[in-house]
Amino acid sequence: MNNEILLNEFDETEQEAVDGVAVHVYSKGEDAPNSRYFELSQIKDTWLQQVPDLQVYATEWNLKRTVDETREEEYGLKQAHEMLNIMEAFDWGSVDAAHVWPVQMESRTGLTGVDGNENVDLAGEMFRLMKDTLPGTQPLSLEGSEGRETEIEGETADVHAFYAEDRFVTFLASKSDEPSEQIVDFNNLVSDTGDVSITRLGVEEGSNPTASASAPVVTQENSADLIEDGVLIADLAPHEILVMEMSSPTYTESVLSAVEAAEEELPSIPPDDSDDSDEDSDTASLLGALGDDGGGGGGEMGLLLALGILPLLLLAT
Repeated sequence: MNNEILLNEFDETEQEAVDGVAVHVYSKGEDAPNSRYFELSQIKDTWLQQVPDLQVYATEWNLKRTVDETREEEYGLKQAHEMLNIMEAFDWGSVDAAHVWPVQMESRTGLTGVDGNENVDLAGEMFRLMKDTLPGTQPLSLEGSEGRETEIEGETADVHAFYAEDRFVTFLASKSDEPSEQIVDFNNLVSDTGDVSITRLGVEEGSNPTASASAPVVTQENSADLIEDGVLIADLAPHEILVMEMSSPTYTESVLSAVEAAEEELPSIPPDDSDDSDEDSDTASLLGALGDDGGGGGGEMGLLLALGILPLLLLAT
């Protein structure tokens, strides 16, 4: 309603002078997936209906800090997974740039801790993993995904996939409170995996994986131990996230045909070439800390259905 009231205050000439609209997106977690889309749908149903060429900027986004003041189980690795879900919602909402917030704050959802603390929290490590792997890719809507979601949702883990001509990125995220074995068959997507790198995001043994105070543990895995003949078999601790990047894979004809059928010249996440020289010292320090350079037990992943668009990933200042 507020958006409609604002729009009614602009005549046609004034509407043409507006080139962008800002939105804050704070998800309430995996149990309330519509919360990822509510604000975006308001923009889509009002501003973009009247001015379809508007740029959409998520100037703040993250898991909502006040999901429940008494519940620690919504944070930690669950927050990390939710950040990926929000990123995919930005594709649906046609978001052009997204500034994660808070970066440095005494907060359960911040990327780092208080001023002067350059240690990166779980959310910060997840943001760094997304920044390291997603630029230049497009999200894939996989066979078996439902509604506005693009991932395959299993009982104990979700599979998120991102396509680029020379890379294929997969996030395998446990959503179980118990250890689990996950099996993902990529043979219907790639005939050759190319060079594979696998990174695991977890917490120290004995730490609560869904508590904001748990320190992150990032491990580079030996890909030969986890994937063979196009099949990934991985043991995941509760809520652990595995990030696999295939470099120079050979895609199957099914994938290549789907890519060809997708909308021509579909934009992707461009490389981040922003100049951080004007950042204040605290934010520049955080950018450095974050590495910013200026089905049940698994199953077979479905075929690529569609390509999407992801926004620029940025830090709020």
